[in-house]
Amino acid sequence: MDIPIADQGPHTTIPIAAPHGFDHNGPGAALAAINATVRMSVAADDQWGTVADHLIAPGAARDAWAVNRVRLSITSPVAEDAPRICGYEMTRYTPQRADVSIVTRQRDNSLTANAASVVWSAGGDWQLQLPDPSAQTAPVTAIDTLPASMITLKGQC
Repeated sequence: MDIPIADQGPHTTIPIAAPHGFDHNGPGAALAAINATVRMSVAADDQWGTVADHLIAPGAARDAWAVNRVRLSITSPVAEDAPRICGYEMTRYTPQRADVSIVTRQRDNSLTANAASVVWSAGGDWQLQLPDPSAQTAPVTAIDTLPASMITLKGQC
């Protein structure tokens, strides 16, 4: 699956399962949100712990995700016809937190928007802030068209 990279990150590609090191700006935050969201979704059984350690902010939501992730197994690579990230909209940005809407074209050509938030960590990088496990809102919604204000990622959609 193609995961976008740019001058704003990731700058560190080791470990290979969890590239990290994103610029402390809007584009860096968006790339970190996309990177972490995709990688946590497709991480193989021997990779998800590394993904959690590097890309997901610590806390109760990460702990709940880990408990649920143990209950499933991913051993195959992502299919060639995997969904494609089209781009993103920055819905809110501060130097401490960014909220991003990640626009994806699904296998059936439909479009979705995935709400993701990243926080600037004490370690000096963006980390995905998973939603409260008790939250009743779905982070992924269907959309009809590509948003006019979307920042398009080269060759992705």
